[in-house]
Amino acid sequence: MGDRPPCTREVAGSNPARSNFHAFSNEPLKECLTHDVKEFNNGSLESFKQYLLQNYSRKYALEMFLLASRYGVKALVERDLSQLLLFPERKRLDTMKAISLFAKFIGRYDEWIELKRAHGLKWVTANNSLPLINTTPFTKLVEQAKILINVLSKRFTYEIHFMALSGLRVEESLNAIKIFKEKRDEYLNTKLKILEHFRYPHIFFRRSKKAFITVLDHEMVEALENSKPITYNMLKSHLFRKSVKISLNNFRKIYATYLRQRGCEIEIIDLLQGRIPNNIFLKHYYRPELEEIIEKVRPLISELRTTLFY
Repeated sequence: MGDRPPCTREVAGSNPARSNFHAFSNEPLKECLTHDVKEFNNGSLESFKQYLLQNYSRKYALEMFLLASRYGVKALVERDLSQLLLFPERKRLDTMKAISLFAKFIGRYDEWIELKRAHGLKWVTANNSLPLINTTPFTKLVEQAKILINVLSKRFTYEIHFMALSGLRVEESLNAIKIFKEKRDEYLNTKLKILEHFRYPHIFFRRSKKAFITVLDHEMVEALENSKPITYNMLKSHLFRKSVKISLNNFRKIYATYLRQRGCEIEIIDLLQGRIPNNIFLKHYYRPELEEIIEKVRPLISELRTTLFY
């Protein structure tokens, strides 16, 4: 990145090839700030953007990049996070996530932790509810889901059938449809009647979001066979034209809540919805317990279909 100005020095024990971490001396802050921001803008931010796009969904990656470039660079260079204290809770937490990711990427994570502690910033939110406990009552979620199904089924009959009963995130379910159409024999375990997402880690494994398997019944297989690859934007555009402002993620909430109400352990639901580490999944896969789980869940899918579609 060129020669550093006199106002900067390498921190003892740091790795210059790996990070841009350097401390300020007593020279004017403005000169140091200008140089550091130029360093970031000359390559670190663009590399960071590519890193996010490779490891997270496009929507989340761009959100984190925007927050990091808008607040992260200045915060780390000026060593001042006071602006975050004025943000609403959601924006503050999202900005903290973005700065944390950026600080790790450029090798300044220790500095971020120190700054966060000095400003009294915490990851705790006012809402500490469990993921399965929704503020919206289950009956209301079902009502909203039926509106979605009614609107979308006229154009996306089979696709919405699979999405509503898969328990997957929206983009995961759309990826599943696409892969099923292209690699059915490899993707579908006909003996267990499940989709094996783990065979495609580059698609279904993100740093904090994963999908391992999806339990199917006969009607879901038929829905997949009759589906066509579609995009998230096609669904959102259709809902927008129909003036429907209901989240497609409601299906995933309903799936988890219904299975829990019908006696499924949280650990099983976490496995099916990709909230467990890879090593835990591998311990259970190809073991008799997995077949028991599948046979326990499959009848509940049929029941949930009746709840949503009839």
